[in-house]
Amino acid sequence: KVNYPMLRSSPHLELAGRQMPDGAGGLLSFELEDFESAKRFTEEQKEAYLVVHLGDGNNHLITHPASTTHSKLSRDELERLKITPGLVRMSVSLGDSENMKELVDDFQRALDTI
Repeated sequence: KVNYPMLRSSPHLELAGRQMPDGAGGLLSFELEDFESAKRFTEEQKEAYLVVHLGDGNNHLITHPASTTHSKLSRDELERLKITPGLVRMSVSLGDSENMKELVDDFQRALDTI
């Protein structure tokens, strides 16, 4: 499952289109099967930096909230916040289009390990 407000399948597409007429940028999240898959995927990245927050727009960044920013929360708190064990958040530097193929290849390589 990919969470991105500009996808046609997004329940937020209309609102996102009104609020962000020039596009939603490079911030997205997606779900992998479970905690271990998400953790391993983020640790396998070579093109995206593993971080605890997505505050830098000049690099490709990736985080696994269940093992970083939200790791101290209870299972109930995580569920209430919709932070699933397999959730991965990512910020893609759109200004770095030359390296996009490398990033996609890196994602595929990391997915192949899980």
